[in-house]
Amino acid sequence: PKIQRKVPKLLLDLMNECLDAKQENRPDARILVDKLKQYRQYITNKDKLHEQVEEIEEIENSQTYKYNPRELSYQTHKQAIYTSRHLNFHKLPEPVNA
Repeated sequence: PKIQRKVPKLLLDLMNECLDAKQENRPDARILVDKLKQYRQYITNKDKLHEQVEEIEEIENSQTYKYNPRELSYQTHKQAIYTSRHLNFHKLPEPVNA
């Protein structure tokens, strides 16, 4: 799915794991809870995730804000964002990661 806002890299990576083409590679609920607890700890301890969230908030709250991906300290993977299009669902191949 197209992500409408900038997302901290740690959360973007987690979303990509959840959207893995192979179901067995996707995290289960227990792993998700553990990771989200860890991310909560990052925010509490002002760690990586907290820094990324603050960076995004500062950019978005800037009065002269214009999206420039070079302003961020990390890069979004080019395949992490795409535009939806009509798909032909006949004879689909087995799912694979890009």
